Amino acid sequence: MLIKTDTGYSRMFLSGAWYNWLVSVSCGLGYRAVFPALGIAPMPEQLVYFQLFMVAVFMFGCGYYMVSRDLSQTALVLIGAIAKLLVFVIVGYYWLVGAASWHMAALGSVDLVYAVLFIGFLRSRKARIAVGKGIANE
Repeated sequence: MLIKTDTGYSRMFLSGAWYNWLVSVSCGLGYRAVFPALGIAPMPEQLVYFQLFMVAVFMFGCGYYMVSRDLSQTALVLIGAIAKLLVFVIVGYYWLVGAASWHMAALGSVDLVYAVLFIGFLRSRKARIAVGKGIANE
């Protein structure tokens, strides 16, 4: 296991929060500069769906921040892990069929890394609970 302490997990979730906040604010507000850099062309005429997605990304960041302050919120972690895996799968699919740039694939890969770390956290909590139950039953 890469991370072994609660402090390490708290920092991981805090970095996940900052990553989501940075991506959502820079893409949501700075899309005129970000879209060309990510190979998104032409500029969509309707930005409402993209910006609503960026609001969701920002709010997931808020959830990760909450988990960084209280590691018992494992339901948020599970939802975040699933969401990050889905982002990776969707972006990866579009990259494989040539409809997304390598820049987008790189961002999707960061989500995969966080998904794996989140799953590792959930597994460590499950193991900790199992050990605690074993001790309590003795």
